[in-house]
Amino acid sequence: MGTETTQSTKDRLRSLTIGRKVQFVTKVIDYYPPIYKDRLDKKGNVLGVELKGNEKESVKVEVRQPSIKVRNELIKRCMDKDGNMDNMEFMVQSAILLVYDPDSGEPLFTKEDYDSLISQPSGGFVDQFSAEAMGLLSVETSDENFTD
Repeated sequence: MGTETTQSTKDRLRSLTIGRKVQFVTKVIDYYPPIYKDRLDKKGNVLGVELKGNEKESVKVEVRQPSIKVRNELIKRCMDKDGNMDNMEFMVQSAILLVYDPDSGEPLFTKEDYDSLISQPSGGFVDQFSAEAMGLLSVETSDENFTD
């Protein structure tokens, strides 16, 4: 009987863990260009520069919870030679590994964008996206957070 109970428990646990459909938490955020609405005049100009229509609107950006494999890759990329986490590297690498175009499902950035990302001003979109990514690294999952 002990073997039957153990097998039954094992089967139940496996079906509730690795037998479940894999789902990850995602967060879709609105990114606004670094020109804020309160700085626009009645004509849509900032500091005498006329903005194009798409510069006045937000863009949807998807930040995804990483798999264990991707999280491990992120951590590896962010460790310095002494084994300490490099926060600047984390910000850039999390943008590369965890930020997606919600319409196409494609990554928004690639490793070829590294130099451009690392050259962005502090407090800008790299900081914003990495802060969202940090929140998803060890998020507690529940059914209402899951996306397919």
